[in-house]
Amino acid sequence: MARQLCAIKVKLYYSRSGQCVVNSKFILYESFVNILITGGTGYISSHIAVALSGHHQVFLYDNLTNSTRQVLDQLAAILGKPPLFIEGDVCDTDALTQLIIDEKIALVLHVAGIKPHAAHGHEQAGQQANILASSSLLEAMKRSGVRRLVYSSSAAVYGHAQYIPIDEMHPTKPVNDYGTSKLAVENMLSQAASQDPQWSIVAFRYFNVAGVHESGLLRPGLVSPSRNLVAQIAEVAAGELPYLDVFQSQRSVSDGTLIRDYVHVMDIADAHLSVIDYVQHHHGFIPINIGSGHARSTQSLIEVFEGAVGTSIPVRTQPVLGADVSASVACTARAETLLGWKARRCLEDICRSEWLNASSRRNQ
Repeated sequence: MARQLCAIKVKLYYSRSGQCVVNSKFILYESFVNILITGGTGYISSHIAVALSGHHQVFLYDNLTNSTRQVLDQLAAILGKPPLFIEGDVCDTDALTQLIIDEKIALVLHVAGIKPHAAHGHEQAGQQANILASSSLLEAMKRSGVRRLVYSSSAAVYGHAQYIPIDEMHPTKPVNDYGTSKLAVENMLSQAASQDPQWSIVAFRYFNVAGVHESGLLRPGLVSPSRNLVAQIAEVAAGELPYLDVFQSQRSVSDGTLIRDYVHVMDIADAHLSVIDYVQHHHGFIPINIGSGHARSTQSLIEVFEGAVGTSIPVRTQPVLGADVSASVACTARAETLLGWKARRCLEDICRSEWLNASSRRNQ
């Protein structure tokens, strides 16, 4: 669903002889929704802004602790106009409440969060901060009377896969602090929806997000290093890293390397465009997997990248990290059924876009 169409009944005046007569007819007009994106200058959220800005009024809210203002210039180049940006912290409940009221926000996309690699050895504290920030947002939405929310969760809530592909009914047993914090927020949101039937909350469980906007203009201005594996491969190809660490797993059923589900960030963005109609016509809490549905081992990913960009990738084999899962692949049937969404971009598209991003940095 690109734009919400609303029907209104109007009176049209016309006459063959010049005399006015009245006729009634239904016409359609497009209603724009004011949408707030928390963590608005981050990697995923800035791509969501591109997908939504042609259809709705988007407000970006960020404290810039893990991103830069350069993203705003990049968005302006793509959109043809400066994005609406407000610098602020999600933990500032009063300021957030006032913003939601003043800008007549109808829907919040909660993408803000400290990623594990950005916590710099303080992972538990970082994930606790994410829970507190989500609680602050929930309170701000309650105060302002807004009850529509899409939360950026993660496939990390599932932990070790008991079966593949993983559907939303799979047990949730996270194996790291990041997954635990995502599940804690999901539980908080589920409880809120059970206590107040006006809530409409969707938790998008992202699988492995990668790639960048096809224009090459939107280059994530992250302060901390990327943990996106495809981006790391591109950095090796560009000479920014000497080699790629490839982790081996004894539980892998393919070539001994980890198996993941890679989904293009613009497909993630399109999912947020598709969900807007759903949250306006449904209530309660529901988790939805967002992935490609395709399993790729690390070794096969490297081979696809090498074929897509025409360069070889030196690797260093490492034992798998203790808390890492051997396989994680999405069942996307719920997203297809409820939202009409399905990933359209292939792994080659992801690899080419990451290579464009890395090579453009090299040529600067």
